[in-house]
Amino acid sequence: NANSIAKGGDEWYTEIKSGDEFESLNNKFKDLVTGLKARNLLKSYVSDDAFSDIKENESLKLSPGGEYIEATIVFSALKDYEYLSQQITPQESIQLLSNFMALADEVAKEFGGSIDKIIGDTIMLVFRQNPTLTSHGLRAAQAALALVDKADSADLPKLYTGIASGKVISGRIGSYSGKLDFTVIGNPVNLAARFKTESKNGTEKTGIIISGTTIGLTKGKAIVRFLRRVSIKGKAHQYNIYELLGIRE
Repeated sequence: NANSIAKGGDEWYTEIKSGDEFESLNNKFKDLVTGLKARNLLKSYVSDDAFSDIKENESLKLSPGGEYIEATIVFSALKDYEYLSQQITPQESIQLLSNFMALADEVAKEFGGSIDKIIGDTIMLVFRQNPTLTSHGLRAAQAALALVDKADSADLPKLYTGIASGKVISGRIGSYSGKLDFTVIGNPVNLAARFKTESKNGTEKTGIIISGTTIGLTKGKAIVRFLRRVSIKGKAHQYNIYELLGIRE
């Protein structure tokens, strides 16, 4: 049992009813394993980035705070999900979302990103700058294209997606005494969400709208088609938006 725990297991089957210190020690091991099981279960409910932050900090010292980083944000959603969900059972609706999320998680990990949060039928992916990996903008573009292909192969509804890059605040947001959310905030997050909405109309092939900044980060590898200029609520100037068609080798 101890060897199994050392290798990452979270089951403890030994029972000792001796009434002495060995029984007490065994009970403490059982409590420890219960905590390990809860930790492993927690990994299924929070993002990889959030779990890494928890591991790197003493839990009692976790508090709101963050830092500026460069990142690319991807918002992707199932087109017409609200209509579809009314035509199928709740169980089928949950299964549809679960299949979509499983593909998104697979793609995010493949390209060095993570699922930040799930909002209804929309998944938010974050690709942080990493000196050991290629450009976060290129990785995000590759991931978005891969997700479209995988969703099509899995017979999921068409996706509509928005991508934007830039400086964001990454960290723990929330209450000192309550719930914390490890996430990113900033203009690129808002732009990616807006571009996702814009991609519902006026795209021909992939349904992916990519910002000019992200295109620049791909260093000439992005194959795009100019769509139009759009106004963003709260912004003084308009933005050029493009459909991402592919990535050059």
